[in-house]
Amino acid sequence: MQDRFSLRFQNGEREGDRVAISAPRFTLGRRPGNSLQLDDASVSGQHAEILVDEQGLLLRDLGSTNGTRVGGQKVTEARPAHGDRIVFGSVETILEDAELGGDVAAPAAAASASAAGEGVERISLEQVARSGKGSKVALIGVVVLVLAGGGAAAFLSFGGGGKRAGKQAPVAVVEGNLLGGASFEDDDLDTSWSADESAPTLFNPWGGAAASGEDGARAALAAGEWAVLQSELAGVSAGRAIELGGWLRARGDAAGRIGIAFLTPDGPEGEPGRRTTAWGPWIRDVSQHQEVRFTANVPPGATRARALIEARATAAASATANEDDADASGTVDVDDISLVDRGAAGDPAAKIGEYALRLGGEPPTTIHLTKVSKSLVAGLRAEGADRLRDHPFTVSAGGGAFQVSADGASSLTLRVEPEQAAAGIATIGQTGFAEQGPDFEAEGVTSVLLGGGYDLVALEFDRPVKVTGRGVGGADQLRIEHSGSFRLRVDFNDQRALAGDLAFAANKAEQDEQLGECLAKWNELLQSAPYEADLVQEARATRSRIEQAGLVELAAVEETFEQANFFRLVDLFRQCRARAVAVGDKYTGSAVEIQAGELVTRIDESLSGLETDLNKDEVQRLQAIHRVLQVTESNTLANEVQTYLRERFGVEN
Repeated sequence: MQDRFSLRFQNGEREGDRVAISAPRFTLGRRPGNSLQLDDASVSGQHAEILVDEQGLLLRDLGSTNGTRVGGQKVTEARPAHGDRIVFGSVETILEDAELGGDVAAPAAAASASAAGEGVERISLEQVARSGKGSKVALIGVVVLVLAGGGAAAFLSFGGGGKRAGKQAPVAVVEGNLLGGASFEDDDLDTSWSADESAPTLFNPWGGAAASGEDGARAALAAGEWAVLQSELAGVSAGRAIELGGWLRARGDAAGRIGIAFLTPDGPEGEPGRRTTAWGPWIRDVSQHQEVRFTANVPPGATRARALIEARATAAASATANEDDADASGTVDVDDISLVDRGAAGDPAAKIGEYALRLGGEPPTTIHLTKVSKSLVAGLRAEGADRLRDHPFTVSAGGGAFQVSADGASSLTLRVEPEQAAAGIATIGQTGFAEQGPDFEAEGVTSVLLGGGYDLVALEFDRPVKVTGRGVGGADQLRIEHSGSFRLRVDFNDQRALAGDLAFAANKAEQDEQLGECLAKWNELLQSAPYEADLVQEARATRSRIEQAGLVELAAVEETFEQANFFRLVDLFRQCRARAVAVGDKYTGSAVEIQAGELVTRIDESLSGLETDLNKDEVQRLQAIHRVLQVTESNTLANEVQTYLRERFGVEN
């Protein structure tokens, strides 16, 4: 049975050759010593091995550089079937099984019609398992057992589906399409698109997914699964409008959408460029392909763009579901994607002077704020509990800020531009003004400040919110738990004027030695108008200097208090208390005032204890005098002492 299987080469130096798999372990690679030496630069020294066993063939990639693919999918281990296309690096072969008829005219020849099923494609179970990437949803259809040439082979039969299922309308040529392979014909999916390898399932070529031509791409999804496909990069220019178009169909418990990702050039030391994405609407529950077409403006700094296709199951995975009921019957089909430069960018949704706010996506779910040609806020999105629901923005301009609302959203996410992050991220809220690093959590926030100087932007909220910052991949990401409207402020003229007035009043109060008033004004500036970096720095420095002087004064009172404790001097205790109260009043609104109050409490506790002890001694002394006066019959003086004990100490002798 060793010569039952063979590989027929479709390209390269061995094109047209048929090589028998002549050993139970058959290795392929570029180095001598392999069962089959492939002299091709794309092939690794020891690239792959094929094991022959009772089940047929087991193919394993041996850690090659350029990978091994079966039926267009990259594999590490697979069981290929008769007619499968196996690619080692870039060397293409067709697997032939002599027991199933030998010669294969094309990769799809194994699916030729039989008398039992004309026009119905047949693909191997192994192919279906790969296309589902572990998802049992790939097993849609009726399992048909076909016996051929004395050997048994299991196939899935898909009525009207599968690759080369039947000619649809001719593929429409979109003039100016920046994507060369976007109709999924002639192996476009393999050569022009790449998958998100972290996804639990993949898009695969499928005739039944075609809107035109013979092939489209299909993702079959079980509960909780998702798939993302991205095109090759295309060059774009800032200030241009790019139109994305395509045809989608979503059936069962699945939804799909297409989007455009804009990327800036990679940074130093390989740091990836920034990405801004505009998405189209979610498509679901449609039996026929639906056209999606929308235009997005290329953001400043972006030089490349790619099309994205996303598919998600609308049913969540259940941790308690058994193997039989864990499946969803959801599929997303896509075909004929186009990306076209439509000329100069359109007008912004709203403007304030040099600031322009543009909305991305259809419906508009992304905000991009620029100042002339500089990006200030990118990729601001609204999210809700249901990630498959769109939350479109509505915007208006007035009062130096953009008024923004997102229907039904419960949180906001955005990526802080590097220039803004370098200038600083800060929050204002119930705990005052605070500068933040890339990773932080802040509760009770009423404003988030991004950047500084005349590129400052503030997100303002009418009620306190929680803000979380995370540095991810060299970028600062913010998540704001907020529902309802908010403001994007870009004009701070009134706030800067207020900051100037507060700084003037604070400096004058210090000159007049009204240090409490001085500190109060600086604190108000930090709380209400921290929009001038120089004044914020001056406020902090002055507050620190004054508070330090107050702490020195308080330390002197503390030293005298210790002396009073040692000598148990009532008058000295009272002097310390008066001095501590005066220091607290002098530095009202500062940490000094708090510490002065704590010292006053300690003095009161010590003084109370000392006075109790002294009163006890005094009562005993007066009682002794009263007894002597009674013995000497000095009744008048005895009565006076008795009255004093009763009125002063409440003691009846």
